[in-house]
Amino acid sequence: MQIACVYSGIPAFQQKLDYIFNIFKSTLEELNVEVRVFDISKLDIGFFSGVKVPVVQTIFENIKVANGVVFATTAQRLAPNGAMQCFLEHLDYSLYGNVLENKVCLPIITSRDNSEYMAGNYINTLISSLGGISVNGMIVGKEYLKNIENSMNITQMIEKYAEDFYRIVRQKRTYFVSSPFKPKESNFENKQNDIQHNFNQQADTNFNNNYYFTDNINNTLDDRENIRSLTGAQVAELYQKEVDNNISYNYNNQYN
Repeated sequence: MQIACVYSGIPAFQQKLDYIFNIFKSTLEELNVEVRVFDISKLDIGFFSGVKVPVVQTIFENIKVANGVVFATTAQRLAPNGAMQCFLEHLDYSLYGNVLENKVCLPIITSRDNSEYMAGNYINTLISSLGGISVNGMIVGKEYLKNIENSMNITQMIEKYAEDFYRIVRQKRTYFVSSPFKPKESNFENKQNDIQHNFNQQADTNFNNNYYFTDNINNTLDDRENIRSLTGAQVAELYQKEVDNNISYNYNNQYN
């Protein structure tokens, strides 16, 4: 089994992410899992500008062949740190748009300003919008970080997260996917065949036939599938609108 880990711990805000991540990684390795770590905070990724970036392409090619993916990042100002956001932007490129398709993904997020919850929602929503499966996110707030090195209970919790992730990936579990991230049931198989046909005519030689161009998907599937072409910022805006609508709905039901 192979797991790809995208790690982004900004030194000034690292908040012991490295400690948590190393326990998680060691636990997987004890289970004979090959763990490939890509520390993007030390790489020159740059902002997404619509073109291939060799270092990013290398990471995506490793994600493509991995059985599962881990996104480990610190969070500030209610969002993942800048390095992680820059990396996630590159998922908008048409060649990479489906690199997370049906991949089991796990976010590991720490924060010292209570940003971990919103950053976790941001990454989980983005994973879902790209066809990935986000499970058992490890969202660690500042209340757990102060004496984390001396807490056997927290160490055991991290180990259990890793073991659970290992089981989920190994068992190749399937999950229900809720709207708006799933296509309509009607004619879906025919539409998928159309997508594959279009892809076979345009496929890049560096990618196998399990990957589709998002432009073809957007032109073929239901309008709800257009969410797969949204940028990270647009996905976050969509999520915030949903949160606002839910707040309004719950308030009206409670007080009217």
